[in-house]
Amino acid sequence: MAPATRLYTLFAVLGLMTCGSLNTIMLKVSYSVQGTNLEGEVEYFKKPWFITFIMFVSMTVSLLFDRDLWRSQTSKLGANLIDGSPPQQDAKGIMTWKKKVLWVAVPSVFDILATGLGSMGFLYIPASVWQLLRGAGLVFTALFAVIFLRRKLYGFHWIGVTLCCGGILLVGLASVWGSDSGAGGKGEPVSLVLLGM
Repeated sequence: MAPATRLYTLFAVLGLMTCGSLNTIMLKVSYSVQGTNLEGEVEYFKKPWFITFIMFVSMTVSLLFDRDLWRSQTSKLGANLIDGSPPQQDAKGIMTWKKKVLWVAVPSVFDILATGLGSMGFLYIPASVWQLLRGAGLVFTALFAVIFLRRKLYGFHWIGVTLCCGGILLVGLASVWGSDSGAGGKGEPVSLVLLGM
C-alpha cells in the first residue's frame, strides 16, 4: 500500500470516528436543551423527527456538490473522490446523474426512516447504549449480503457476526437490568427502554 493511500485511509478512519462520535454527542445535547413552550412551561426539546428532517434537508443540499462532481468525473478530483472507474452503463447507454439520484432515492427513504426511529430510541436509552446498539447494522448488512447479493460469508465472517450479536445482547441486557429504574437512571419504564432498543 502506498504511503499516500495509508495516509488517506488513516484520515478517513479518524474522520469517521470523529464525526460519528460528534453526531451522537450533538444529538444528546440537542435533546438536553430546554425551552419555553407556548403555554409558558419549560420543557426539553425532544423532537426526533424534526432533527431527522433537518438532517434530510442538509443531505439534500449535498446533491448540488454531487452533481458537479458527477459532471467532472474525468478530472483528477473526480477520479480520487469517486472510485476512478467509468460511469456505470445500463442497456440504454451511460447512466445519467438524474437516473443515479432516482436509484439512490429508494434506499435513502429507508435510511431517513431508520434515522428517525433511531432518534426516537435515543430519547429512552443512554447515549452510550444507543451508540453500541448501532452495531446491529453490521448484522443486518451481513444478512442482506447473503440474501439479496448472494454473497458467500466464510466462517470468520459468521464468527464476527455472532460476536457482534452477543455484544448487542449483553449491552441491551445491561441497559435494562443495570439500573434500578431500568433505563440507565433516566426513570423510563422498561417497556420504553426495550422500544428504544
